[in-house]
Amino acid sequence: SQKQKTVGRTKVLLETVPVYRLADIFVASFEISFEEQLAMLDSVDLKVRLSKATELVDRHLQSILVAEKITQKVE
Repeated sequence: SQKQKTVGRTKVLLETVPVYRLADIFVASFEISFEEQLAMLDSVDLKVRLSKATELVDRHLQSILVAEKITQKVE
């Protein structure tokens, strides 16, 4: 299924990409505002960048979950 393929690709990504690049990859993967892009670029400290990237991913996942719930209720 598509979900399994995505999980598999994510695992490979997490195992092969250097940690310091993960935040950049996450940011590039999502549509975010210009201000959020600048905030990420402004964050030089790796922990801060990863924290911001984690918040971004979490927000994106929450919106996906809400969309799935809405779709289930409509069906």
